[in-house]
Amino acid sequence: MNPANTSSDNHILLYFGLTISLILIGIAVAMFVRRRMRSQLVKNAEVYQEIIEDILFRLMFGKLSMEESLKLFRALKQSNLLSKVTTQSIIFLHENYSGKQREILEDFFVLSDLTAYSFKKIRSRKAADIISGIRYLSTMNVREAFEFMKLELEHPNDDVKKEAFIGLVALQGMEGLSFFKLPVFPIDDITQERILNQLKNKRFTSFAGVHLLLYAENPSLILLGARITEQFQLHAYYEYILSFDKELQPRYAVPLEAIRERIGKETRH
Repeated sequence: MNPANTSSDNHILLYFGLTISLILIGIAVAMFVRRRMRSQLVKNAEVYQEIIEDILFRLMFGKLSMEESLKLFRALKQSNLLSKVTTQSIIFLHENYSGKQREILEDFFVLSDLTAYSFKKIRSRKAADIISGIRYLSTMNVREAFEFMKLELEHPNDDVKKEAFIGLVALQGMEGLSFFKLPVFPIDDITQERILNQLKNKRFTSFAGVHLLLYAENPSLILLGARITEQFQLHAYYEYILSFDKELQPRYAVPLEAIRERIGKETRH
């Protein structure tokens, strides 16, 4: 064997081994740094949450004025993480309180300019971000988001389209149905339940657009209209539902028939 060739092979093996070692060390260092950064983000989020919840609770129960609360919030280092933590805290509290407290949270959301964070999410290419943005803005009654949500009814992702429909109803109730094209895709039971909850929580008093659902070609919308009619006792539509004779698939016909029976019993009493 040629000694020169052996020496060259040894150098190649040494170089290859060194390269692999450096790559493995680099991967290990990157994983360590990423883990440390993630851990720091979690710690920062927890600290922010404590501060934000303290500000919001004192604001909600009159211990701080809106001006004082906004001053404390703006004194914090503004970042995407702060916006995320604050928005999620507001949404959580909004779902667990009512009346004046909800209104205060909605005002804080707008005055602190957290709407910009939510609008940024709607403009994202990620379906999950768009859904979050729609949910935040509709929950906080940001009516300027209505036109943006209308556009999302054409989104290729079904979950985005469903969230947009829920958001539009949440902002303008049944009357809002006349301002956009009704969905042609199926509105599943979970989505229907969320719409019913939105109508209940937002305390809408007018249901003038329910007929648009009842007369729709989409059978899932017909069922939704019947559920809204029953839950809110919209007697003006009882006769139409009782005389409904359009043939539907069993998954829509069965629950619709149950509603017809309950409404029929109510009208006979």
